[in-house]
Parts: sequence; structure tokens; C-alpha cells
Amino acid sequence: MRYPIMPLWVGDLIIDTQELTATEFGAYHKLIYVQWKKGSIPLSIDRLEIIVPGIKIYWDQLEDSFIACPWNPSRLINKRCHKTKIEVAIKSEKNRRAVWKRDHGSYIGFIIDVPSYISDEVSNALSGD
Repeated sequence: MRYPIMPLWVGDLIIDTQELTATEFGAYHKLIYVQWKKGSIPLSIDRLEIIVPGIKIYWDQLEDSFIACPWNPSRLINKRCHKTKIEVAIKSEKNRRAVWKRDHGSYIGFIIDVPSYISDEVSNALSGD
């Protein structure tokens, strides 16, 4: 499923970015938006430069906001963005299940439209439903 809306929690955003300049803040946002859409960002600084021109100059300030991607070692993720996407996927799936139960009387137990890189975490969270 595509999640067109990415929640931003202001308190977390301030904590995560309070030491950044305006330019660094903009680059940080661009990177987490790309992660939201694609699931991760490139590890290569040259590939990041394509996404955010000039990032080589201030990557040292942003690097600690990202960790190695568990499912693809050539990519990076922001843990908070990843966690938020899982939470959104769980909520979306719970809502979809509730509509299915309302319309069909029972739920047959399948998950659809969840990106493969978060499907296990979503399945585990929903296993009791």
C-alpha cells in the first residue's frame, strides 16, 4: 500500500533536528520523505548527492540520524521514520479488517498492500487480532 500521508510528530522532530541548520533541516526532511516513499535511502554519498544536491558538505551533521538498513546493507533508514511507517501500516490494516468484518461478517486473515520490508512486523503486531 502506498501511504500518501506521513505523520510528523512535532516534539520528536524538534528533538531529532534541534542542532541542524536550516539547510541541514531541509536535507533531513528530503531524505526521510524519500525513505517514506521508497523504504530506505542509499548508503552511497554519491547517490545521496543526486537526491539532495550539496549533501556532501553537511552529511556529517545528518549521518547519525540514519542506521544501516536491516534488509539491505547498501541502504540506510531513519529508525523513527521506519517505526512510524510500521505504525501507519498496522493502523491501516486494522481499519481495512474492520471494514471487511463489517461488510462480510468475518475476516479471513490476509494482509494486503503492506511493503515487504515491514510485512513481518505488521503481521506480528496483528497476530492477536
